Amino acid sequence: GGGGGGTAPPASPPSIIVSLSPQAQTNVDQGQAVKFTATLINDSSSDGVTWSMSGTGATGAALGALANTTTSSATYDAPAAVSASISVTITATSVADATKKGSAVVMVFPLPSITAATLTDGTPNVSYAATLQAAGGVGTLTWSLVAGALPTGLSLSNSGIISGVPTVSGTSAFTVQVTDSSAGGAVSVQAR
Repeated sequence: GGGGGGTAPPASPPSIIVSLSPQAQTNVDQGQAVKFTATLINDSSSDGVTWSMSGTGATGAALGALANTTTSSATYDAPAAVSASISVTITATSVADATKKGSAVVMVFPLPSITAATLTDGTPNVSYAATLQAAGGVGTLTWSLVAGALPTGLSLSNSGIISGVPTVSGTSAFTVQVTDSSAGGAVSVQAR
């Protein structure tokens, strides 16, 4: 009899897993930056990752740039100016196994701007309402009064509605501000 002994084939190493932080979509204004960190599981030789980006709504330098890249982190610098929002995918690829990748999306928006700063005249003791208009910016835009005063009887809501019943006639000078909610730091613009 005799038998066959033999040896079992070597176990294959566990698969590398790549994840990025932040993982959720990040919304920023033009010119802002987002730092990404890659975490690798089962990267036994600690080779880390290489970084790349791709996008929709722009190409080449208009997508922005990756800076300060290491085998574990990179900073995405959004382009200095965009005319419409763009979507950029940041990808970290394992050096040890190029089939293993992690990615995250950055949406880049134009800066907020006040598009209509002229208001209609009100009449004393008659109900008044006007909505301030803005474009661009990230997320919810919040309005505030930063200088001067509205006519007596009127108020400004954080959604940009001036309303109430003015009680006196005359001209009022005031400055309003609209602020967005960018993950890269809120941006504000003003109009008088």
